[in-house]
Amino acid sequence: MFLNSSPFGDVGVAYLEGKDPIEANRAFAASGAPFDRWFKDRLQEFFPPFIDFGQAAPADETVWDWTRN
Repeated sequence: MFLNSSPFGDVGVAYLEGKDPIEANRAFAASGAPFDRWFKDRLQEFFPPFIDFGQAAPADETVWDWTRN
């Protein structure tokens, strides 16, 4: 995690990598495991209340990729 400061205010950013990030995000959102619940509760302390960590985030859209020809 890191803090990204911008002219519009500070933004907390959590960055993870994996083989299937969409499935990992879905599984994390649905998880009730003790650590996952604890982590979601800690995230709520930093993010606005409208963000629901019990719902999977929409998939990212690639807008530019330098490796494509």
